[in-house]
Amino acid sequence: MLTVGGLGKTYGRVAVLHDVGLEVGPGEAVGLIGVSGAGKTTLARCVVGQESPTRGEVRWDGALVRRSLWRSRGERAWRRHIQMVFQDPRAALDPRWTVARSLMEPMRNLRPDLARGDEALADLLGQVGLDAGHLRRYPHELSTGQCQRVCVARALAPEPRLLVLDEPLSALDLPVQAQIVGLLKGLARRRGLSYLFISHDIAAVGELCRRVLVLEAGRVVEEGRARDVLTRPAHPYTRALVTDTPVLRATPRPPAGPGR
Repeated sequence: MLTVGGLGKTYGRVAVLHDVGLEVGPGEAVGLIGVSGAGKTTLARCVVGQESPTRGEVRWDGALVRRSLWRSRGERAWRRHIQMVFQDPRAALDPRWTVARSLMEPMRNLRPDLARGDEALADLLGQVGLDAGHLRRYPHELSTGQCQRVCVARALAPEPRLLVLDEPLSALDLPVQAQIVGLLKGLARRRGLSYLFISHDIAAVGELCRRVLVLEAGRVVEEGRARDVLTRPAHPYTRALVTDTPVLRATPRPPAGPGR
């Protein structure tokens, strides 16, 4: 579905990405790991069309993704299929909007054919472990974990095929991180979603992803099956990442409730 080839990104004289290539197929979860500043977020923004690469290309089902056409009607088909979950869930939600309005916005813009009544929105929240009572709440009335669940629900609203998750666990404590990983695994099984899961958290990537790429200073230095790369890393940079990572195990979460 997603093909990135020879991608480079330069800001002024600073090169952030160098000849990056990756692919994500149907139902596949691909991890992208590296330390802060490695270029992971820049790559994510290029993938979803928020940034234009300096070199190379991003293709969705063979069609070129171009930022210049990002808001045009002709681009809505691929835009609804690629949705993003951001690093800071509180900053990603408009503090003036209720949860219901946040969920309706991508449906109104990208999928006007979908029902947007309370029942449909409640069903969407139910898929991320929240009940209908959260629809009338504002972000300041939610915990950080609940805000991230709302962000995942918002990304699911236009019924995408691929979620680009940019450090979705970094603002959460360890127990909630494990719950979100479990949530993402369940959604992938039920909806056949594909993920580009961007993180410096090696353990979470190992839980969720079958394949992984390692980004160092904007270059892919290692890639392969997650089991091989994370247990028998070949590159010194990957070995340094792996040996400094705590263990994270996804745990089941109760169906809904006012908790995290």
